[in-house]
Amino acid sequence: MYKKDKIGVGILTKNNEDAFNACFKSLPDYITPYACIVNSEYKDIPSIRHHIYSKDVCEAWSKNNLLRMMINDECEHLFILKDNTAIQNKNIFNDYINAATKSGIWYLQFNENQKPKNSIAYDNVSISFSNEVCDNFFYIHRGVIKNIGFYDERYSFGYLEQTDLIYRLYKKNLLPGWGWFADLENSNSYISSVYNTLQLNKQKEYFEKTWFTFKNKTKPNEIPVTSESEVLKNLEKIKSQYAKQQ
Repeated sequence: MYKKDKIGVGILTKNNEDAFNACFKSLPDYITPYACIVNSEYKDIPSIRHHIYSKDVCEAWSKNNLLRMMINDECEHLFILKDNTAIQNKNIFNDYINAATKSGIWYLQFNENQKPKNSIAYDNVSISFSNEVCDNFFYIHRGVIKNIGFYDERYSFGYLEQTDLIYRLYKKNLLPGWGWFADLENSNSYISSVYNTLQLNKQKEYFEKTWFTFKNKTKPNEIPVTSESEVLKNLEKIKSQYAKQQ
């Protein structure tokens, strides 16, 4: 069991008090979460560590504020989940941290609705990989944020801020490859999530893709997927550099 005061859990919620309360109630008893509540003022806020209300802000801003609240409270292990997510296994936070500790991969995401392309065993934990960016539930270590920085809030509409963050991880060699995004194996037994589909506004989507391309010198859908042989080599490098002995 990892020290509970070192684990920060932030809930991002927007215009859905019932979903927020259901998400909150699904958390283990030892977790007192943070919350960023967008475009609503909920009537009955349960026992949480800190919360902020905001109006018409981008997801990058909301995620950054959750991360800053947790880091300011000296949390090391940072989780963000959206209000359409419910926890089914109370060991989830410790098991995700354990997977990161054993593998050296300090960013893990819940790969919802995806068929894993491969899995790797590390002692008593296995990690699977999928090829799409997801952000309904993810884990990141405080040290990673210190290394690569916070979300780029110029992504104003919630389309590509997560892709941009993960691309920076990839460029720093903190991921085994592009298109190989790590998760706990069988994570569907830990989490129940309603897939969060954005109502795409073509003009806003075009703006974010244009900014991503200008900033990163590549279009988000044209980043080459890393070969499996290269991924296996990189996993060994990451483990030797960043895994921690327990």
